[in-house]
Amino acid sequence: MSGQSLSGMLGFTRNHCDRLVHLAYGLLIFPPIREMFMLHAKVRGFWSYFLPLDFIMSTSAIYELLEWASAIAFGGDVGAAFLGTQGDEWDAQRDMGPAGLGSVIAIVITLALNLRRRGDGPPPSTQGFSAP
Repeated sequence: MSGQSLSGMLGFTRNHCDRLVHLAYGLLIFPPIREMFMLHAKVRGFWSYFLPLDFIMSTSAIYELLEWASAIAFGGDVGAAFLGTQGDEWDAQRDMGPAGLGSVIAIVITLALNLRRRGDGPPPSTQGFSAP
């Protein structure tokens, strides 16, 4: 429409799409990971919030390490292009930050909903449900 990219209109010197994806990862993966911890590891309370956050931050770090190892394997300009740091030596840390932020936002939302419901169990619609 305007002939400019969103990054150009906002005055960004880099493409922040990858940071948005990392934020979405932390925000959207938190609820199912928390459910898995609650169902399979039987964690409740503080641990049902902390362990999924820890899992998300750990998998973000592992991803960044695999990305770095791939860039080393490709080497040279191809490796640098694959890594996509866009000249930012702290790109890996700045990518993991939004994942943690997304998780913290999900924690706050989940905690607020649980406090409003006054419970940390399944939603009210499934309470009392028994399998055949």
